Amino acid sequence: MKFDLLNTAIIIFILGFGGYMLYKSINRFAKHKQAKNEYLEGHEKANKAMHNDAALWSLMSIAIIAMAIVGILMEVNGNMDVVTMAAYMFVIFWGTSLLFDVFIRRNIIFDDNGYFYDTEYTKYRSVISVIPHQGLMPRYDVSLTNGKEVSMPRKYGKILEEKAKNKKKKESRKGK
Repeated sequence: MKFDLLNTAIIIFILGFGGYMLYKSINRFAKHKQAKNEYLEGHEKANKAMHNDAALWSLMSIAIIAMAIVGILMEVNGNMDVVTMAAYMFVIFWGTSLLFDVFIRRNIIFDDNGYFYDTEYTKYRSVISVIPHQGLMPRYDVSLTNGKEVSMPRKYGKILEEKAKNKKKKESRKGK
């Protein structure tokens, strides 16, 4: 295959987009880790209420990365063109960014007054609605009083829905 301007543009786009995705995931993970550590400093009991199901998802991300590396290694002695190599590198970047996202999205901490998810602590009274969605990746969309919408895995959405209802019931009983 001839190496021309179109191939160069494709390679730059593929690697640039993959690098951008990886950069954004690493940056988001750093913010998550810092916010989580700050939250945990003030909430000693929170570790007991932590839900983390990142193991299976991490394994899938590592498998994606490993398959791309094996694909590259199988073609090292062959005649792999540069665009194919760039595509494999993109898959490695994408799999690595998924790995960072797993540790953000598959981790939630509940306490008596609210929950810590992604990079923010939210009080139960700020939850307006928790709406389930079906599909390939079932999820719950959480509407908050500040106008934000948060999407979370079904497992966590069910727990949040229950805890928010219980908290609102307790508050309404106190008001009577």
